[in-house]
Amino acid sequence: MLSLLHIENIAVIERAEIAFGAGLNVLTGETGAGKSIVIDALGVIIGLRTSRELVRAGAPSARVSALFDALAPLARALLRENGFDIGAETELLIQREIIADGRQVCRVAGRPATVSTLRRLGEALLQIHGQHDSQALLSVESHLALLDRFAGLEAQADVYQAAFDEWKNLENECDKLRTDEEERARRVEYLTYCCEEIEAARLEEGEEETLRARRRALRNAGQIRAGLEQVCLCLLGDDEAPGAVSQLASAARVLADVAGLDAAYAQLRGRLEELAYLAEDAARDVSARADGAEDVPGELAAVEERLDVLYRLKQKYGGDAADVIAHGARCREELDGLLSADRTLKAREEACRQARTCADALAAGLTKARRAAAETLSRRVQRELAGLDMAGVSFLTEVAPRAGDGALRARGADDVRLLLSANPGEPPKPIARVASGGELSRVMLALRHVLAESDEAVSLVFDEIDAGVSGRAAGRTAERLALLARNRQVLCVTHLPQIAAMADVHFGIRKDVARTHALTEVTRLDEDGRVDEIARLLGGLTVTDITRENAREQMRAAGRFKAQDRPGRREHTENNDPKDGGEA
Repeated sequence: MLSLLHIENIAVIERAEIAFGAGLNVLTGETGAGKSIVIDALGVIIGLRTSRELVRAGAPSARVSALFDALAPLARALLRENGFDIGAETELLIQREIIADGRQVCRVAGRPATVSTLRRLGEALLQIHGQHDSQALLSVESHLALLDRFAGLEAQADVYQAAFDEWKNLENECDKLRTDEEERARRVEYLTYCCEEIEAARLEEGEEETLRARRRALRNAGQIRAGLEQVCLCLLGDDEAPGAVSQLASAARVLADVAGLDAAYAQLRGRLEELAYLAEDAARDVSARADGAEDVPGELAAVEERLDVLYRLKQKYGGDAADVIAHGARCREELDGLLSADRTLKAREEACRQARTCADALAAGLTKARRAAAETLSRRVQRELAGLDMAGVSFLTEVAPRAGDGALRARGADDVRLLLSANPGEPPKPIARVASGGELSRVMLALRHVLAESDEAVSLVFDEIDAGVSGRAAGRTAERLALLARNRQVLCVTHLPQIAAMADVHFGIRKDVARTHALTEVTRLDEDGRVDEIARLLGGLTVTDITRENAREQMRAAGRFKAQDRPGRREHTENNDPKDGGEA
């Protein structure tokens, strides 16, 4: 439960430290005194969305710290899952700071944490219910989730949803495969043409550069051959003049004679002989190239034609030969896929039928479980409503399975509605059409009371859920809150003296506007303070000895009610499995 809440610079609260106790904790104060700010602070600590607007004007940051003890098993499990195992510790400290520039710092057990971690932990520590929850009862979309939560069917519904998603994905695949046959035929024809054209060309990467070089050679074959022949003449000579090879050989022979006279010229002779050999080798190579430089008839035309093929394919399919080859590969892959689409479609259709069968079976199981749980929920809420001075009101949880092709939806095949008959003899109708504001508040409290039997959250927070309730109904509402608080901690912001009188711990919230700016203070009231506060709730502007005595009588009556060993107490501690089908 929540044992301590420390608030700094949240709106008009400069600093407050609230030590909550077990049972029913009540917060009262004038309208606008700042009661809702305490609820906002609780929302901060359990990871609800916040704004920099919460930071008190002029303050650099706002801080909220909360100390929890007697942690529920679910809270300990969530702590372990998120790396915050506190071992045998019985207390947990959660802190959150909101900087004025919008940044936030969260800590769990002294270690940094994310807001999403706070939100997950918050579900196992606190549940905040406000006037908007009553309005949520008007939304039919929320009724199915409420029933599943009551019956503990969330996990079963998740299993169904996974099967539903698989079926829908397969159905979408089948729809894509069943594209218009005429369009598919046109696509096959186009892809076939592309594949045949590209594959017939037998392109090779780098081929174009080789062809361009060969074209240059063929276009200049005569000039190249004439140049090579001139080189051969220079190297080999003719009948009229010796060439470089002959001249180098003659020079080497002469130098051989000189080397015979002086050994110092032997090395130079060797160099001349080597030059003669190299020149002779080069002459043979040039001669062979000159012979090969002949213009082969038709070769230039063939090269030009091949380059033209490459040019046309590049214009159609890509920037170079590699791009054209890649495009051809993609076309072949798509074409093969389309040609095998019939086989794929049949396989997908069979998988889709099986997935639908599985989803139908799971949906039927959900429907059966929901119908059984709906009877139990209706019975228990009906009993709670009787205890809230609504004995003549009939409550019904209706589960209506859908039929046809669109029967299955993300959370099953059922429409769930909460129905109410405000007067005996009238048929049940949707809550939104028949319930007044006060009736909505009491129906919501009855539902929360029933749901609390299976919730693991230790603390429940009610923010002015008594709106529109007065008279006998207010007294009954107070009694139900007191019963609810016997088994768990309950925090309640209220304007009703009947609820305030039932408090096990009572806090007064007061706004001081005497200084330069308004500040809110939260004070734990002693018995006299409680008498004065309840008298104020009873008498408004005029508090007299009579209203104070009335307040004391309210407190004495509340004490007698809480001291009774009522059967209702036993009812709320036994048979609390919503799936047992029996009375709670």
